[in-house]
Amino acid sequence: MIKLSILLFILIACGEGKQYDYSQGPVVIDNFAKFEASTSAGNLITTAMKEVHDLDVVLYPTMLTRDDIAVFKADMNQEEIESLVSVFPHGEEDKFVIGTMRGSDLKNFIAQRSMERFAVELEVAGVEYELIYQGGRLVSSAFIRDNMTELADDTNYSVAISKYFMSNFETFPMYKYRNNIDRIFVDSRTEISARQSLRDYINLDREAPLLTRKRARVRLTKVFEAGERKIPEIQGDGHLSPFINHKVTTQGIVTAAAEVDYYPGGQEVYIQDPNGDDNPRTSDGIKLYFDKTEDIKIGDLIRVTGIVFEESNHIENGLTGTSIREIEEFKILNTGLARPEAIAIDSIVPETYFSTYHGDINLKKGLNLSDGLDFWESLEGMRISLSNPRIVGFRGGKEQSDDAKSHLTLYLLPDGKRRRAGLNSRGNGIMADPDTDRFNPQIIPLASGPLTVEGSSNGDRPGLNIRANYGMGDIIPGKLEGLLSFGKNLFGDGEFVFNLPEVQDALTQYNQSIQSTRLERIEDRPSINYDNENLSIAAYNVKNLSPANKKRIKDTAQMFATNMNCPDVIGLVEIQDNNGETFEG
Repeated sequence: MIKLSILLFILIACGEGKQYDYSQGPVVIDNFAKFEASTSAGNLITTAMKEVHDLDVVLYPTMLTRDDIAVFKADMNQEEIESLVSVFPHGEEDKFVIGTMRGSDLKNFIAQRSMERFAVELEVAGVEYELIYQGGRLVSSAFIRDNMTELADDTNYSVAISKYFMSNFETFPMYKYRNNIDRIFVDSRTEISARQSLRDYINLDREAPLLTRKRARVRLTKVFEAGERKIPEIQGDGHLSPFINHKVTTQGIVTAAAEVDYYPGGQEVYIQDPNGDDNPRTSDGIKLYFDKTEDIKIGDLIRVTGIVFEESNHIENGLTGTSIREIEEFKILNTGLARPEAIAIDSIVPETYFSTYHGDINLKKGLNLSDGLDFWESLEGMRISLSNPRIVGFRGGKEQSDDAKSHLTLYLLPDGKRRRAGLNSRGNGIMADPDTDRFNPQIIPLASGPLTVEGSSNGDRPGLNIRANYGMGDIIPGKLEGLLSFGKNLFGDGEFVFNLPEVQDALTQYNQSIQSTRLERIEDRPSINYDNENLSIAAYNVKNLSPANKKRIKDTAQMFATNMNCPDVIGLVEIQDNNGETFEG
């Protein structure tokens, strides 16, 4: 990745380096150019927080500033001050926390946040940055401190970040999940108000900064024209599109459409070429991203013009998802059309290696369909089907006795009735074999989310029931037809996911079956019998168990005694200390 440090030094030295003087007149405070570059409103609030609390760096989410106008000048009266303060939100959105971050983590964090919409997500003080993207891939970056030195990777800096974005579910998946903030930010447990910082700053006897300076820039490189292209052409036969960063026009039948129910919103639509190109290495489907919701339905034939992106949350490498963004126009050509036939993967999915390629997989020439990653890439955005999938794992849902998660992932083994290598003796799980580099690339997660129809817990509405008691080793009898997508999960990592945009009869019948037969009470579930002549050892994830969870402590003890039949040794994972989540050293 090209470093732009020298260029940014020149821009700073030759630009508006002079401090603002109140005698130069009032400054209009607004955020009209937000997301394109830093604004006078963002520069003012971040400077106020930095100066009042003597911080190295302040990171202020761009979306928090309102579409209001105020004036910043010398000798402001109380009414003028409050008018200026009102440009910024109150309540939870006004709260910030102070802590420390390493320079390298600061750079990655700023870049990752900019990838939410490939725009300026963070207004800043104490650092200036410029990021340049080429079709969704970061090609250059520069981070310069106020004293004209580069932000040092190994230095710890005092930082203020938004509490609202760190832990409020209105900003889900938040810094907490998307950016692993708890691993990179050392929280001092000091909370400050941005609005009060501004009031205090106005009363300080010092010169104001140059508020019109562009401290933050996120730019896209020049886009090339590629004209009319079919979806398989756009996808290409490798991991990266041959038309990345090109403006294209294409069309296809809508196979899935959903409003994105997490930050920053928008709408995802998948289209597929009904004819394809008969090349198994090129996908016939692709994702479209709209920044606002359009009236698009499954079965619509639509034509779109936009820019080809390869989206990833990793700064320099990692798998990507091909999409068309920055959509200039779209048109519905027809409605109510049959969806392209789903490709049955049961007999063709690789079962040995994820990848036999050594090096940057994005530079690989052509896909090897014997490798798991390449196989799934060849179907990215397409309709696929699984017959009699076996559940070999799950995440979320009813994974705790006292709580049901609002999300669910079922890990499915295609063609689950077939006996194959790796299945354990009980048939309810499949094992990896590190000695032969066999890590089961055939397993595909079925995930809840906007693209999957969610059913009700009482069975009144068909769909994926998040709160059902799914059993390890269960087989969903029949066929599931859905969409294979690649995108960022809750934690910012990319993954291939099986989605069910339409109700599936096989899943409905399975849910009805387990609802009537699955034992609900812990004490009624079958126990495990051990050989008394051998040592029994178990591992158990107690999911952040603390003294506050009285019911779950009792339930967990009963699981040890009844479900697990009292193993001799139990290794506990995620058990908290004697005051739970309270942080007292």
